[in-house]
Amino acid sequence: MTTESHVHCKAVIDANVLAPVIKRTLIRALADHGLLTPVISERILFETTHALGHIATNVTEEDKSDISILRTEWARGWTTPVETDLVLPDPDDAHVIGAALAAGAGMIVTDNIRDFPKKTLAPLGLHVKNADQFVFGLLESSPDQTRAAISTLPVRLPDIIEEETLPAILKRAGLRRVTKALSASI
Repeated sequence: MTTESHVHCKAVIDANVLAPVIKRTLIRALADHGLLTPVISERILFETTHALGHIATNVTEEDKSDISILRTEWARGWTTPVETDLVLPDPDDAHVIGAALAAGAGMIVTDNIRDFPKKTLAPLGLHVKNADQFVFGLLESSPDQTRAAISTLPVRLPDIIEEETLPAILKRAGLRRVTKALSASI
C-alpha cells in the first residue's frame, strides 16, 4: 500500500513555463489532478502570448486559444498583482512576486530562477523552483497522483507524442530529473 502526502500547493506559474506547450499541458494536467492551484494574472498571460511568438515559428489560433482558456480554467488562481518595491535582477519580474503575494501563493515556478534571488524571496515566505524541480518535487511527495497526471499527456498532446515517446518529449522540454525518475520506476 502506497501512502502519499497529496501535497496541494498554490503556485504562480511564470510565462516562460506556460509558453512551451509541453510544460503548459503538464501544468494543466497537474492542476486537473488536484496537485496545485495555478496562480496567474493578466500580465503573465500577456507575456505568455508574447513568448509564444519567440519559441514557435508558427503560432496557431489553437495556441492562443489554449492560453486564453486558462483565464476560466484557472479562475480560482486568478489574481491582480500587488505593487512591490523589490530590487530584482530583472525589474520587469516584480509583477510575478506581486502575483504570489496577492494570491497567498508560497511558490513561483519559473525557468528564470536567477531572476528571483532566494535572499529576496525568503523574507516574503516565497520559494522558487524551475519546472523540472517543481514536478520532480511532486513526484517525490505524491508519486501516484503525479504519475497519473503525466500519463494523460499522450491523450492531451496526441500529435506531438505520436512523433516521439513521452520520455523523449519530457526530456526535450527540459524535464530531465522528471524523465529520469519516471524511467527508473518503469
